[in-house]
Amino acid sequence: MAGGAGSRLDMGEKPLVKVLGKPMLQYVAEAFIDAGCDILVITSHLVPMTKNWCRAMGYDFYNASGTGYVEDLFECIRETSPEGPVFSCVSDLPGITADIISEVFETYQLKEKPALSVWVPEEYFIEAGCTPSYVEDVESCPACPVGLNIIDASMAGDAQDEYRFLFRKPELAYNVNCKKDFESFLKFIEKDRFGQ
Repeated sequence: MAGGAGSRLDMGEKPLVKVLGKPMLQYVAEAFIDAGCDILVITSHLVPMTKNWCRAMGYDFYNASGTGYVEDLFECIRETSPEGPVFSCVSDLPGITADIISEVFETYQLKEKPALSVWVPEEYFIEAGCTPSYVEDVESCPACPVGLNIIDASMAGDAQDEYRFLFRKPELAYNVNCKKDFESFLKFIEKDRFGQ
């Protein structure tokens, strides 16, 4: 999902903001490709450079109306008619990896519900210095959604029974919505990269 204006970050088109020389969207796209997924980037009129970047990279994209995250997702599903389970992921989750995606999908298959949302403990956001969008109790733990979900495409637009997956992966707390989040992720990835 790469169609939002990214006004809170205020660094241009958010999907193209670079982390260690690579756009955040590329981290997400490569993780899904490495996990064996076909990808379709959902864009809008708000991100013309992101559409150009997708063309240059050879990534398929769907130009949605830009109404909102959920609305654009369902619009894309209606127009493209995918089958089976469909991942949706925000473009500003640069800590995602193929292993994370594979584990999420394995959990989805085990739970046998049409939908799954991924949450991490609120304490990870606090430790990361990032700002959560909201907090709910998941498995008796204050937790925050990370913007990684699976839905049954055949039921798009309908209420779907959802499994809320509490995933203890600190790197998923870095959902980059503002400059503070961006700076926190830079510190995290530099520390991880150099083993500090």
